Amino acid sequence: MYIIFRKKDGLVIGTAQQIEVDIENNGFVTDGGLVFYAGASELDYREITEELPADVTTGKYLYQIENGLVINPDYVPYISPEEEVKELKKRLEATEDTLLQLLLMQT
Repeated sequence: MYIIFRKKDGLVIGTAQQIEVDIENNGFVTDGGLVFYAGASELDYREITEELPADVTTGKYLYQIENGLVINPDYVPYISPEEEVKELKKRLEATEDTLLQLLLMQT
């Protein structure tokens, strides 16, 4: 298994079972069909012999040569716009209920 990460900060951007280097185009291709050409010089990859955590997703982990994979302290999980709208509607309803209760207490 390979991990693909940014050289500058170790941010893991993907995993692959195999990586094929494309020297002619200065990039590499993964078995999953991901192709890295533009900016590939800013990326690196390492073969990992130990089992990767099941929750390895883009941005959640950093790769450090001395420590291996570590959780990215700045990671924020992706929330789809639909889920975010649902959550905001719930919060708005709760706020409206609280305001209504406050108004009723004043009368």
